[in-house]
Amino acid sequence: NLLGWATMGLMALIYKAYPDAAATTLAKVHFWLHSLGLPLLMIALTIMFLGNPQAGPVVGILSIFTGIGVIAFCINILRFVR
Repeated sequence: NLLGWATMGLMALIYKAYPDAAATTLAKVHFWLHSLGLPLLMIALTIMFLGNPQAGPVVGILSIFTGIGVIAFCINILRFVR
């Protein structure tokens, strides 16, 4: 819940309050990395917890993918929110 609903809700509020930050290419990169990576990560994590340890590397790769999206958000905010 924290990575999905709470984080995306907070990001949406920040982008609403600072439309200059929301209009950047970095915001679009963040949105797509997070929106595509997170659901796939949850699916892979479920598969792994259901007893398929071969899904572990996929979980790791998708975690990095989603993490890069969060880092893009942080860089965007540090650059455009004063």
